Amino acid sequence: LWFAEKDAGRFRRVLVELGEFRAEDVQLLEGVGMARVRDAIAAADAAIGRARERGEHPLFVFYFSGHAAAGGIELGGERLGFDELRALVTGTSADARVGIVDACEAGLLTQVKGATAAPALDFALPAPDTVRGTAFIASTAVGESAQESAAIGGSFFTHHLEAALRGAGDADGDGLVTLGEAFRYTSTQTLAGTLATVAGAQHATYEFRMSGRGDVVL
Repeated sequence: LWFAEKDAGRFRRVLVELGEFRAEDVQLLEGVGMARVRDAIAAADAAIGRARERGEHPLFVFYFSGHAAAGGIELGGERLGFDELRALVTGTSADARVGIVDACEAGLLTQVKGATAAPALDFALPAPDTVRGTAFIASTAVGESAQESAAIGGSFFTHHLEAALRGAGDADGDGLVTLGEAFRYTSTQTLAGTLATVAGAQHATYEFRMSGRGDVVL
């Protein structure tokens, strides 16, 4: 992969610049092993606990760009299984938890084995106030490769996800980009951008388990 670390840096910047995440609350890890990832999530959860004590409703976001295979993401010479990754994300005490993986075979995280194009994308999300639960988004379906483009200088999926968060995904024009809006835009554009590639169409997939009222504003 040529652009995995660059994609992670871009995702961090958009969270800080437009997502109202404090810079000190967004940890960027490059070239680390499993222990460092576990420690980072534990540190984030400690901060989440302090925020909850202040009466806040914390949002936890985990993003990974890199290699994945055989049921897990690759961290140097180590492999963090998707089951453990799910447990780490869902185990935080945040009200809403979002896990995003841009990697080959990331569909194993969402357990979506195939996908087809549809005229419109819709899925159930709670409707305005605080939402609770967990959402996982994968850049691929099971059996698909996550593709990069030299022309855009990054992966198709993360490039379009960043564009979505910077405003392209704001479908209703309210100045807010929700999780649902971001996924709809990113999945549609990723599919369109990869239809003619050698590897073929790439389908972003999701698993949303949310309750309460409202969508997650990113």
